Amino acid sequence: MIDTHKKHIKIAVYDSENQVLLLNITSDLGNVTELIVDSDSFNRWMEGDLIQRCLPELDIVTRELLISGMDPITQKEIFA
Repeated sequence: MIDTHKKHIKIAVYDSENQVLLLNITSDLGNVTELIVDSDSFNRWMEGDLIQRCLPELDIVTRELLISGMDPITQKEIFA
C-alpha cells in the first residue's frame, strides 16, 4: 500500500498497463471501500484540480468519500 497526503486514501495497486489505480478508502466509520480510478485523473485531483472535473464519472457520495473520508451513512445524517 502506498500512502497519499489524504490519510484515509491508500493506493493498493497501480496497473501501469491500463493506467488505473485501485484505491482503498477508509471512512470515518472504519468501513473500507475499494475504488478503481484513472491514474492521470486521480493525480490531477491530488494536485489541486476540482474532483468533479477530474472524476466526473463518480457520484457525489463517492466524491465526498474521497474528499473527506466521510462514510455515506455519515453523509446522509449530515446532509439529509
